[in-house]
Amino acid sequence: MIARRDLLAGGAALAALTPMAGMAIPPELRFTVIRNGGDIGQHVITFRQDGDTLLATVAVEIALRLGPIVLFRYSHSVRETWRAGQFAALESTTNDDGKPYQVHAVRSGDQVVVEVAGTPRQVLSTS
Repeated sequence: MIARRDLLAGGAALAALTPMAGMAIPPELRFTVIRNGGDIGQHVITFRQDGDTLLATVAVEIALRLGPIVLFRYSHSVRETWRAGQFAALESTTNDDGKPYQVHAVRSGDQVVVEVAGTPRQVLSTS
């Protein structure tokens, strides 16, 4: 089971990097996911700046194993678009140990419209 705080660790880093005037965005942030002292996966965030548009791509791959047997698998991919320092859109797919779901979010005026397919435990942005 992936705890909310585990996924928020990378999100805190992304939030700290939200584009500000004159701020350089690194091309990539890479985290090792550790549980009980052992590496169980990777959390990678890549950034691409194009004018006032920032594209952040998140990839999380986690597998808990007992020897060669996988007991739990989690994969999560997100593509976020930010324009002029404001959230614009998000597309994500997640496989939570065989339970797939997708999230689509888009800014519409002062609101963000979110559509969810599947049954995630919770929906939150990692940024």
